[in-house]
Amino acid sequence: MYEVHFSTKAERYLKKIKDKRLKQQFKEAILKLSKNSYIGQAEKQRFNRNIWI
Repeated sequence: MYEVHFSTKAERYLKKIKDKRLKQQFKEAILKLSKNSYIGQAEKQRFNRNIWI
């Protein structure tokens, strides 16, 4: 499992989203990826233990 840290830019972006349900879905998707990074589309680069989004 990876540790997820939201950057200030990402926090500001999420704060601007008015729809609370959509905001929650974004956060859940990111946390789901932190638990299993192999779901979804494969990326060309490898991530270190701390992913900054």
